[in-house]
Amino acid sequence: KCGELIKIFMKSIEEQLGLLRNLRRKYGADLAEALQKAELDYRLLTQGRSELTRLDAEFKATARKLQTQGGSLSELRIKHGQRLAIAMTKALKELGFAYVNFKVQLGPRELPVLSGCDLVQVLFSANPDSKPALLTDVASGGELSRLLLALYMVAGSSQAMPVLIFDEIDTGLGGQTAATVGQRMRQLGESGQVLAITHLAQVAACGQQQIHLEKTIVKQKSLLTAASVAGTQREQVLAQMLGDASSTEAKRHARQLVQKSEKRSAR
Repeated sequence: KCGELIKIFMKSIEEQLGLLRNLRRKYGADLAEALQKAELDYRLLTQGRSELTRLDAEFKATARKLQTQGGSLSELRIKHGQRLAIAMTKALKELGFAYVNFKVQLGPRELPVLSGCDLVQVLFSANPDSKPALLTDVASGGELSRLLLALYMVAGSSQAMPVLIFDEIDTGLGGQTAATVGQRMRQLGESGQVLAITHLAQVAACGQQQIHLEKTIVKQKSLLTAASVAGTQREQVLAQMLGDASSTEAKRHARQLVQKSEKRSAR
């Protein structure tokens, strides 16, 4: 039995000596210095585990807070998204989209971002035989202009965007709908600057100022001129947009368009 105990004791000593040799190979030839460095590594490892435990608890607490606040934000988005869809549908019908279908769709994100946990998409269709699809995929330039106008109509002003430019907003329009679009832009112009590029007299007549663009060819080169028009000159330009600048009837109609716009603005 004494021999067996001696063998066990010697094996233990060899294992400890092997451990010390490994420490010397890793940390240096001096045994005392090696032990000191090994102790420092041990403390750092222990502290690192404590730090990982702390960070894990902090992460879980933050994740719970994110889930709670993200859920509250999602509920608000659902509520106000429905209100926005109703208001936008009404405004767009006023602007000539008789069969408009406007929806705000929410879905979960794979990972949360600064704006929350929702993937917010706007779906749009202007035709009765088309299902709503992503607005960015299906809306034309003119439709986007009217959608922007409708959005500011719903918001009530254009103060958040002091300069608005509408291009092709009159595409496919005419008559009273075109006049409504023009009047709505004029109302936005009360709180900011609105520029509209239009081919319709009904829209142009609503502007507080009208600039006439004309393209000419000079020495085989295209030349574009811009001139502010007012009074009888404006009536003539509007008559030209109506189809006949020399027509007395067209000029009378142009004058009436301007007068109607001025009366609506004065109300």
